[in-house]
Amino acid sequence: MKMIFLWATCLVVITGCNAPQENHDQIENGGTKIENKSENSNFYGTYEGTLPAADCEGIKTTLTLNKDKTYILRSEYIGEGEKSATFESKGHYNLINGNLIELSLTSSNEKSYYKILDGSKLMLSDKEGSINQGILSEHYILKKEIFYKMSMSYM
Repeated sequence: MKMIFLWATCLVVITGCNAPQENHDQIENGGTKIENKSENSNFYGTYEGTLPAADCEGIKTTLTLNKDKTYILRSEYIGEGEKSATFESKGHYNLINGNLIELSLTSSNEKSYYKILDGSKLMLSDKEGSINQGILSEHYILKKEIFYKMSMSYM
């Protein structure tokens, strides 16, 4: 199940990303603009969201970034029966160019990347910091826990 998630993530990132952007990016989806600023000194915390998946209803993802450059990534596959599973990984992260977080899994050489969009959002990206700008791009965003819970309470 974990390999399916990794392959699906790689496929989406490779097929849906454009060339690397400068320090100030904008993603436009249905009139929504999200600015990316490279001056991100307060990105520590917990981010949550549900990433799309090909073989289940989605992957509820929680990423906690600690000040000591460690992280915990929890992925819960939402579905019925065998499709439902939870994985947790821990490791260290690096901040690249002030706006790209590189997660390194402790038990292997696997890496994943998240681009800082602002102080309250991260977006799944590739190692160059390219992000999906297609129609599903808003589904690859993790929101900082305090902002995520506030927005869910208004629904």
